Amino acid sequence: MNTKKMIFIMVMLFIVIGVFAACGASEDDVVSSSVVEESEEPKDKSKEIKEIDFDLLSKDLHDDLKIGNESEDYQFVQDYYVGLSDDGKTINITAVVDDSTDPEKALDFADTLVRRINANAQLQDSSIENPSQDTYGGLYDRYKALIGVARASQQNDQDAWLVFDSITSSDGPELNLQN
Repeated sequence: MNTKKMIFIMVMLFIVIGVFAACGASEDDVVSSSVVEESEEPKDKSKEIKEIDFDLLSKDLHDDLKIGNESEDYQFVQDYYVGLSDDGKTINITAVVDDSTDPEKALDFADTLVRRINANAQLQDSSIENPSQDTYGGLYDRYKALIGVARASQQNDQDAWLVFDSITSSDGPELNLQN
């Protein structure tokens, strides 16, 4: 990956994390939720939630979901990033598309990316529910997701991004273009 793409990915990641952190919970909320998590024991050990390795997930996703010249459907996509936030609660998903990309195509790619991430997570934990026409899949009941898709020339102008949205549950609202 070239230096410009790495810098872009890092800038996008910090912007997304910064926006999410500004809307975060209070210290009391964090303490009370961690107490509940520590005291609850899984009732059925066979349905115990497995930790998702997001580095592996991202690698597998890049092997599976080809873009640019390697893809017939997603030639307009220059790069994408998937990673877990430092707090371990939010999946950060960003993509850079060609300047001439139709906004609906960018939205379709974002939807595909979100669903493929769930499918790749299922390879690590088969208890994660499948996505359907109306849901994004069970991964998003465990993690929130922040999604950003920007044209290459507008990647530093968050207000101009084609998609800047979030998912807070598997049956959360459908992704939309940013107005």
